[in-house]
Amino acid sequence: MKYVKLSLTSLLAGALTTAVLAAFSLLVLMATTPDVGVRADGYFGAVFFESVPVDAETFTVNVGVASPWPLVVSTLAIAAFIILVVVIFRWLRAYRAGILTGTA
Repeated sequence: MKYVKLSLTSLLAGALTTAVLAAFSLLVLMATTPDVGVRADGYFGAVFFESVPVDAETFTVNVGVASPWPLVVSTLAIAAFIILVVVIFRWLRAYRAGILTGTA
């Protein structure tokens, strides 16, 4: 049960971190795309920003997810990293407790 909770918590943290990184990438794309009528991809091709001219004075903006695979891979990689860090931290804490009690 301990590892199931760790896995679910890590997946949630990975998904949240991925969402924040994708949103930040989208904001950077919005700020750095100077031309109208250009489609720009960000976060390894996962999100896109496109401004489409309607007439001489107006344009529409399209944003969205171009490919979900970079988001899935990023979520799983971040979750795996979090699990690895927590497992190593728990092992080091148990090792330290063993040294302090004299059993290790």
